[in-house]
Amino acid sequence: MDTSKIHEAGIIKKGEEIAEQTDCGFKTTSNKNLMGKEQPLVASGSLVITNKRLIFIRKPGWFSSGLDILFHCSLGNILSVSTSGVIIKQLNVTVQKNETSITVEFQCQNAQLFAKKIVEHKENFVEEKTIEAKKVVIEEGKKDNATEILKKKLARGEISIEEFHEKVQRT
Repeated sequence: MDTSKIHEAGIIKKGEEIAEQTDCGFKTTSNKNLMGKEQPLVASGSLVITNKRLIFIRKPGWFSSGLDILFHCSLGNILSVSTSGVIIKQLNVTVQKNETSITVEFQCQNAQLFAKKIVEHKENFVEEKTIEAKKVVIEEGKKDNATEILKKKLARGEISIEEFHEKVQRT
């Protein structure tokens, strides 16, 4: 998949850059059929590693004209990455979602190489954190005396030297 199409679709957030990408299939059991039974959802597309997230983008097909995100997670939420399969290579990514972990499966030919790349980018990932202030301390600044204020006004040209001497004598 062309990276320019991914940028045009607005999938990549501000401050995010595409690091790696590979074409693969995505398999999940989150879809339910009419009988209420879970059935596998298999889609082809691209698995993309950015500097912040792991994203699976489905290629446009019969029923969709644009790019769809079927899966995404922060690199910080990845718990483990493994590969399996002899004929059909499968990349397994275990991700922390809320308080549980889920495993998603990607079928790609270069699964072992891409697994290494995911691990490398996860190790280099630094999550942005917002720091909250628990206590705010406001210190009172040093107050200038009248003479200091007059000196500053004189230096800025707000008063003449005569006005300065006159006002200093009064204080």
